[in-house]
Amino acid sequence: MAANYKSVLKDIRAKQLNPVYLFHGEEAYYTDRLISALEENVLTEAEKGFNLMTFYGRDTDARTVIDAAMRYPMFAERQLVLVKEAQQMRDFDKLLPYIEKAQPTTVLAVAYKYKKYPANRKLYKAFAKQGTVLESKKIRDDQVAKWVVDAVSETEYKIAPRAAALLQEYLGADLAKVNGELEKLYLNMEKGATIDVDAIEEHIGISKDYNVFELVTALLYKDRDRVWRIVEYFRANPKASPFVLVMGSLFNAFQKVYMSHLVGAASDRELASALRVSPWFVKDYRHAATLYPIPKLERIFGQLLAYDLRSKGVDDAGTPPGELLREMVWKILA
Repeated sequence: MAANYKSVLKDIRAKQLNPVYLFHGEEAYYTDRLISALEENVLTEAEKGFNLMTFYGRDTDARTVIDAAMRYPMFAERQLVLVKEAQQMRDFDKLLPYIEKAQPTTVLAVAYKYKKYPANRKLYKAFAKQGTVLESKKIRDDQVAKWVVDAVSETEYKIAPRAAALLQEYLGADLAKVNGELEKLYLNMEKGATIDVDAIEEHIGISKDYNVFELVTALLYKDRDRVWRIVEYFRANPKASPFVLVMGSLFNAFQKVYMSHLVGAASDRELASALRVSPWFVKDYRHAATLYPIPKLERIFGQLLAYDLRSKGVDDAGTPPGELLREMVWKILA
């Protein structure tokens, strides 16, 4: 059967196990977490010595995996057979005869990472019939902040919306990387504490005042003093915010301002849904729409395109990124 991550994790922790599992898809984070959950919950530490077998796709084949899965557990109710990096197996589809008649005393879990396994294959259908299939899809960059809020809500901590947005801006949609930074925060903060931008600056090293998120916010409000302070910081510290990161963030922000015009008199919830942002940030885009009419936004998009090309060497003799940023921002505010 197909399932979702939370239900599969809950069942594994409750030892409500299926004989076969197929974890696949572009997002490796959930696959890794579920494989780890099986390692932690199926067997006791004493049982693992004889009953836990781990194979890697590049170094194994279907016959070897099937032979391991067919054996009986020793001094335990069941055995656990893991196949990691299964996308590298040359004869992966040859697991079919075993999956169709899986041993009830074996839990066989397959991690097929970084891509989707075709649902029209016989092997996929056999996994779905005999056990559990979970596809982990990549999330969009603009969904990361919500993912962070949801992930933190499952712990003893809380996180401020601006802090979640800051992590989204700087870490992107690599969930393993984002989770790693969250784990770092948990280790350095008291249980029950709220993660805010100060905590992120202290424990992760992202400046709370001089970052792309703050530059975007300052531009949305046309806070010129704040804009120029951040721009000058970026000019002096070019590694703090690569030009390509700034460009992508500015384009996304002004695109949302443009959409705010098109949506018109929608409720905050409707506008948040249309913009794919937290309702917390709707007021920023509503305010920006009053400062940037549609003709101005269209000129800004043209400027962003022109400076993006210049940063790649088109019609430009090598102007430093900091200078390009200063010129571009001056035109946006003009």
